[in-house]
Amino acid sequence: MVIELDRDKWSGDAAERIIAGLDRAVKIVRITPEYDRLQKLQSISEKTEPGDVRIDGVGNIYTTRWRVRETIEAGGHRQLVSISNHPHRVLSPTDKEREYLRHLPRTVDVPVVELLFSGVDSGVETAIRQQCHILEGYQSREDVIGKEAGQAMSVVVKADELANVFIHKNMKNKDLVDLSLEIAILLEDKELINPKDPNKKKMKDMLARAAQEDSTGKVNPMISRIRLRAAYMAGVRRLTVNGLIRKKYNSNLHRLIYEREVTRWALERAVTQLEIIMGHVGFRKDTARTPLQACAISNLLVKSVAEEFLTIPRVKPYLAPARTAAILLNGCREDEKEENRAILGEEAAERLFNTKPVVLFLQKRHFEFAGSSIIAAWATMKDVLKKYESIIPTT
Repeated sequence: MVIELDRDKWSGDAAERIIAGLDRAVKIVRITPEYDRLQKLQSISEKTEPGDVRIDGVGNIYTTRWRVRETIEAGGHRQLVSISNHPHRVLSPTDKEREYLRHLPRTVDVPVVELLFSGVDSGVETAIRQQCHILEGYQSREDVIGKEAGQAMSVVVKADELANVFIHKNMKNKDLVDLSLEIAILLEDKELINPKDPNKKKMKDMLARAAQEDSTGKVNPMISRIRLRAAYMAGVRRLTVNGLIRKKYNSNLHRLIYEREVTRWALERAVTQLEIIMGHVGFRKDTARTPLQACAISNLLVKSVAEEFLTIPRVKPYLAPARTAAILLNGCREDEKEENRAILGEEAAERLFNTKPVVLFLQKRHFEFAGSSIIAAWATMKDVLKKYESIIPTT
């Protein structure tokens, strides 16, 4: 889809300033049950601004755009030209009622723009391609996505490297404080967050909650390192997606790319952790599979992968594979079954619900059966990562 702008350059420039939040435009949205539903969906960021990308419970993405609307002089007033049977409400200025659309500011420097939603059922990869089509009138697709993807990937890689430095078996609370400071410095240097961003403190608090301390003041080295990495990268996503500079015309594209990279990071980490688990002593064929410690460690690690890394994906095409892997590993609670049926489909969900999860096999030390299910979970995630490995759209 393309942004529908007036033909002259002024209107195009005005639309760009409007989307950037640098103009005093009158912003409107149609009043329909569907648009009311879309505006209530979870925002890709926490700010829930009118133009933010939305995500529904099954991973569908709804992108937004602003369309410049025509106005006319009538009865001594500037009015909106009606092009549909839908009534509209005023989003901005926030104190104006619908009648305001019949008494608009007479200056053309205050245009009227309508918020439009566009559903992207197939997920974040297609949403990124859609945003590239929108931006092709301003710069080439490869320039747009290559630059933004390159920065997003570099931030995720650097963030992961910082985690390797500070999240280790002998870490203490000071390491977590230092980690939150270092990632804030990195994101400030990349101009992704404002130095006064309050979310920086949220990162530190989240890491502190994720840590499980023992009596010596050290963080429990087993389960907590997985939990901390997942909490840390979720915090990185929050900082980058919320803090992306609003003056940039392609802020939707920025946010979608960061969503993609953090999602893929979570799945890649889960895959790596499962490979480590499969190398555990309990899964070696030449081992007498009786040590309780081996069973307990494997059980804890499997649960941690399911409950930490696999809770990060929230968009298609990655959400369903993440849920599939999580259910194979850890099962599905009764109160989560309806949601997972919607995500996976009735037939696939019921098949998974009727499959004994890895944690139950491990409790009985049935390592061969557990190993088969771990491999199935691993393959599910590897397949989707490989299928969407390239971020550069080809069509």
